[in-house]
This record gives sequence, structure tokens and C-alpha cells, in this order.
Amino acid sequence: MRRALAFARRLPPEALVWAGALVALAFTDPAAEPLARLCPFAWIGDALGLAFCPGCGLGHSIAHVFRGEIGRSFAAHPAGPFAVAVLATRIGTLVRSAWRSVPTPLPHPFPHA
Repeated sequence: MRRALAFARRLPPEALVWAGALVALAFTDPAAEPLARLCPFAWIGDALGLAFCPGCGLGHSIAHVFRGEIGRSFAAHPAGPFAVAVLATRIGTLVRSAWRSVPTPLPHPFPHA
């Protein structure tokens, strides 16, 4: 129990943010209409009459990856599957680093006392 608590204290918030984002996108319906546009590039593009946004479709693409719809994922944004792989690798690296930094408890000097 102590080791788990020490691990939780050492786990960087970055790992929780990325994991939370991927979980949220895994439960998102990519076919649903968005409730709000959160993309600043889209806001600027709308204000200036431009249609280009380098990130638009990335969230939908990641949501398609979690549904196993790789073709639709690439159609929504070609970087989606790559982003999932990069983020999963980053989360794994952060978790592994935090786990390795937790000191291993020493055995009790008197195990039957």
C-alpha cells in the first residue's frame, strides 16, 4: 500500500492529463455534432474567412481509432493513429519512470515479531 501511495505521489500530472484526454476521446462519438468549437485556429479562420486549420479533425480521428475504424480515422485526420501511438508511449514512459523512482521497501528485520 505504501508503495502504491508513493507511486501516486511521483506520477507526473502530465501522465494524468494525457490519459484523461485519451479516455475522454475514447468515449466521444465522432459522428455527433460538437457542442462547442474549442479550436482557436478555427475561431481565427472563421473571423478571417479562412477554412484551414491544421488540427481540425484530430479529435474525431482519435475517437475513430478507439472504435477500430482506422480508415475513417485517416479520413478525419491522417495524424490521428500516430497521435494515439505517441501519447500511449508517452504515458507508458511517464508511468514506468514514476514506478522505478519509488524506493523498494526494505524487508522487516524481525519478520515474525
